[in-house]
Amino acid sequence: MSLGYRLRNTVSDYGTVTRGVCIQDGGRLCGLRETYNIKKYADGSICDTENPENELPLDPDSLVSMNYWGFSPWIFGKIEQYFNDFLATLPEGELKAECLLPTLVDILINSGELEVAVIATESVWFGVTYQEDKPVVKAALLALHDAGVYPDRV
Repeated sequence: MSLGYRLRNTVSDYGTVTRGVCIQDGGRLCGLRETYNIKKYADGSICDTENPENELPLDPDSLVSMNYWGFSPWIFGKIEQYFNDFLATLPEGELKAECLLPTLVDILINSGELEVAVIATESVWFGVTYQEDKPVVKAALLALHDAGVYPDRV
C-alpha cells in the first residue's frame, strides 16, 4: 500500500524537488517515474525542468510518492540488496547520490514481484527542503497544534 499525495500539495515555493510520479490504473500502482527538478512557478504551474530547453508541464493533480508505504517484511531483503548494489556502484567521492525507494518499488512492480494499492490523499505535505521553507512549516505545525490535531503532550 502507498499513500499518494497530489503533486500540487508537495512542491516548494523556493526551489526544485524530486518526486516519484505514480503511474496507476484504478487504484493500482503500475510504476513510478522518479522526476527530478520539479519546479512550481508563481502562476501555479508545475514543470519538470530537468531539460531547461524543453520543460515538461506536469499535472498538479497527479499522485506522487512521499514514501508512505505499507510493506510486508518480505521487502527488507529486497531493500538490503538494492542498497548494497547502490553502494557498490557509487563513484568514489560522490556525496549527493540518493538511493531512492520509489525506484526500487518501480523495479519490483515491473518485474512482477510486487503489487501496490494507491490510496490518494488531499492532505498537504510540508517539509524543510529549503531554508525558506522553515517558517512555513513552523506555522503549519502550530496551526495543527492549535486545531487540536497535535496534542500538547503525548
